[in-house]
Amino acid sequence: MARSNSYDLILMDLQMPVLGGLDAARIIRNDLKMQLPIIALTAATLKEDQEASLASGMNDFHTKPIRVEKLKKLFSNRRVQTFRTRRMGPRCLCS
Repeated sequence: MARSNSYDLILMDLQMPVLGGLDAARIIRNDLKMQLPIIALTAATLKEDQEASLASGMNDFHTKPIRVEKLKKLFSNRRVQTFRTRRMGPRCLCS
């Protein structure tokens, strides 16, 4: 699905039932060779979780619950805006 569509960014949970977020990020980076921003959005709060997320290829790390204002700031972040290539606006790859 990710190969056939264009996305602006991915909000990735670390703990998913079939494939964990760290493994999914590694697949996106190493196998699919995609460079769009991957943001960890998780209940995990340990520094080790943050370090593991960044080491897996994620660009940023945010803990839940996340407030709307924080999401707006994240989406308006210059790093994310540089990946915007379509006029249609952001799309979501959701499970």
